[in-house]
Amino acid sequence: MLKRVVLAALILATPLPALASGGNRAFPVTFNDCTEYVGFGPVSFAEAQALVPQGFVVAAGGGVVVRAANCRSVSVEGEAGVPALVSHVGVNIESPDGTGDINNYTVVYATNHKELAERLNKAGIPAVYNRLLVAEDPATFPGEVYISVFGKRLPAYSITGTVDAPAFPPIPFVANWWFKGHRGVVKMSTDIPSIAFGLAALEFRTSSSSVLGQLVGGNSFTNFPYYNVRGEYAFGLMSVTTR
Repeated sequence: MLKRVVLAALILATPLPALASGGNRAFPVTFNDCTEYVGFGPVSFAEAQALVPQGFVVAAGGGVVVRAANCRSVSVEGEAGVPALVSHVGVNIESPDGTGDINNYTVVYATNHKELAERLNKAGIPAVYNRLLVAEDPATFPGEVYISVFGKRLPAYSITGTVDAPAFPPIPFVANWWFKGHRGVVKMSTDIPSIAFGLAALEFRTSSSSVLGQLVGGNSFTNFPYYNVRGEYAFGLMSVTTR
């Protein structure tokens, strides 16, 4: 329990004033030729609430969202793009500003894109950089996916399971991820004009004693009835704003 409290303190930082209508200058991040994996399912409302600071409302059911996106090119503020993986785990919340197809409060964020991690840190998000993160997508479908995320400042976790090729017509999707830290409230809003999903059977694994293990209630979690998918998209634009 002590480990959980210490880690939660590092992740959730000191609360600042609630979300304001104005905002500082946003910076853009572009994602090209991406494959993503998303699991979204119910967890203990009390555990979810413990990770969400005042000013945010946990959605009914206290759902956890586990996501990883592997892209051929990720570019920060118009710089040259490089291949990169981003992965985050969060708690599903009510939209603080009425936007987005889904809104989540960020518990952990990791990437192997150094500039992205540095830029998010400057914005107030404790994003973890590790160039050794792993993403393996199957060559044929259905097949097995393997995502490995670890670092000095976050509990190690993996996303594995069977995934399939897109089976549904592409749709537009806007995902908002939020964080409240020492610089204020940060909104990461990713607008994907067209994403096609295929079904998946994902498993999330982590230490049961970590903040993530406490959230999902053990070493492994497979209860993702809301979303359990593999997605493909050609382009996405993330706008990061601190308020």
